[in-house]
Amino acid sequence: MLGRTIAHRRPRVELTAWADGAVAERLADTVLPAVAHDVVPAVLDAAREKGRGYYDGLALALTADDGAVDLGDGGLTSFTARLLENRKERCLVSCVSTERLAELRASPTS
Repeated sequence: MLGRTIAHRRPRVELTAWADGAVAERLADTVLPAVAHDVVPAVLDAAREKGRGYYDGLALALTADDGAVDLGDGGLTSFTARLLENRKERCLVSCVSTERLAELRASPTS
């Protein structure tokens, strides 16, 4: 969707794995190579702190203008694990700012 809607604003997906382990390994050996040539690139953001403690181990950000404009956010949460009393259960939540997306679609690059 971002590649068709706001390609002129250079959208990307920024991924952060806060803990070493299976999630970080899968990002490096499976996810990033699989999307390496996509219209919307996925990049690692090891410096991210936003959402630490709320998201459980993995977070993502949707951005434009090479990371300068935030479009959305998401990550893994442990809410369902606690609710179901199953430590393996995880929920991936995300959102996108539809108003900001519409603004960027209508505007030229900055």
